[in-house]
Amino acid sequence: MNNVKILFKEDINKFVQICLKEAKVIAPFKTTYGDTIFSPVTSPSEVVIDHGYENSIIPPKEFFLPQEETMLTYGRYKEGYKFKPSLADESKRIIFGIRPCDVSAILFLDRFFRSDIEDIYYLKKRENTALISFCCHEPQETCFCICTDSGPFLTYGFDLQFIDLEDRYFVEIGTPKGEKLIKFNKNLFKDVSVADEKLRQEIVESTKNKFKSARAYFSKTIRKLSEGKVDRNVWDELGQRCFSCGGCSYVCPTCSCFDVADLLRSRDGYSRIRTWDSCMFAGFTKEASGHNPRLEKKDRVCRRYYHKLSYQYVEKNETHGCVGCGRCIVTCLGNINMPVVVEKIRRS
Repeated sequence: MNNVKILFKEDINKFVQICLKEAKVIAPFKTTYGDTIFSPVTSPSEVVIDHGYENSIIPPKEFFLPQEETMLTYGRYKEGYKFKPSLADESKRIIFGIRPCDVSAILFLDRFFRSDIEDIYYLKKRENTALISFCCHEPQETCFCICTDSGPFLTYGFDLQFIDLEDRYFVEIGTPKGEKLIKFNKNLFKDVSVADEKLRQEIVESTKNKFKSARAYFSKTIRKLSEGKVDRNVWDELGQRCFSCGGCSYVCPTCSCFDVADLLRSRDGYSRIRTWDSCMFAGFTKEASGHNPRLEKKDRVCRRYYHKLSYQYVEKNETHGCVGCGRCIVTCLGNINMPVVVEKIRRS
């Protein structure tokens, strides 16, 4: 099978309908308040195919690393405690309409949750999920994926990638999962012509020029952070502007911090859960002794960006920890988002 196909827009709902028969479909959905979120859908009519390239404020990572997840349950009995692991979700899923930056973020999380001790809860959901990416032709003002090599068009990482060619989609097949989805719908997909190839290339080139300014130049910042050459006054200023709200961590598609707690569910029954956490919270690094190595906000801001951008972690994770989605720009009340911090370090 060729690794590229054409799907006419008039057939997109038929494609979604067949996907719904094969798996649970998670797609862009408009709430009653007008917000775009990713949500399970039951009908093609619920899917917002063209949502103006507006990304969801909460990234799709929540479907692999839920905001709250039960890891095991246990109880106290006469003969002692009995533990029952909560099995990872094994249902087949398709995330339809995910943006390239978020695909890149999931690849980042894949490496994190596979390193050291493999996380079965994350990896089982990931294994059973196909990613259908829709490329962005009209980047938002907050987007800078072009600076992070994570969009607006991908060369790998997706199962299927859709590129809008006006009345049709140029569909790129990236994996056997994607090829299987094409086979299920082979009557809907057509062969690609030379004109289709040419138009695709024109769109790719023209889209790059729509990023009015490169919002973040990472190389010099990575070098200065890695060599410990950032003026402490930079962290003092940024720390004063931080509200310690944790919003940057929650909306960042590559952040993976979580806390683990045991909760009493009944008289003798307990659940061990993990929930999203943030390195920007004062208690995140508090030790059992009561000592906190990063009590001050400036130290927590410094650590966050060192973890995102220092060469130590770039080498470990194979890339830096930003995909240029721009969510931190929208969310941070203190205006200490990634492009601002990168520029301040670079110019310091």
